[in-house]
Amino acid sequence: MIKLYTNRELSGKLGINLAKWKRWSREFLPPDPLGGMQSGFARQYYFSDAFNVMLGGHLVGDLHFSVYEAGKVIETLKDWLVEKGFYQDPGQMVERQPLEPHILRYIIYIRHIFWPEKKQTTFLFKIRGIIYDKPVQHNGIKAREERYVETVIGLEDKVSVEEGTGYEKILDISALYKFFIGKLGF
Repeated sequence: MIKLYTNRELSGKLGINLAKWKRWSREFLPPDPLGGMQSGFARQYYFSDAFNVMLGGHLVGDLHFSVYEAGKVIETLKDWLVEKGFYQDPGQMVERQPLEPHILRYIIYIRHIFWPEKKQTTFLFKIRGIIYDKPVQHNGIKAREERYVETVIGLEDKVSVEEGTGYEKILDISALYKFFIGKLGF
């Protein structure tokens, strides 16, 4: 049986103000097919819709992207997120296994790049799948040894990233997903 969630249920479980949750929902989901404000039907969310709203809200509220930028980030990453299972309802999985058994966690480095000569802005995503991470001592200094696989999304041009100016933000997508499913009781 597919579980559906309401605005009030999700905002309560996730500890997010109800008005803020509804605002994020309007920004990051298409209009509710069952009606609008006057229809008398409360919006219901599938797991994937609720996670999409949570991700958009995190990008805006915590990482300080504009709503437009957050929408572009989600749109660009959507196929990858679906492929890796982030939109799959854990309650519908026959066997609960990690998204990818050899990956400990995913971290997405979001680079916002502006090319002044083109007056163009774009995003570059470096996605690291951490496969090994342990504390080590290096010349008497505490350090970490990490191994990862890396995927790059969003660089259509063969232009060097260094030619543009911009900033980078880090999205620990695995931690966000773990928080989300934990709050929903999975």
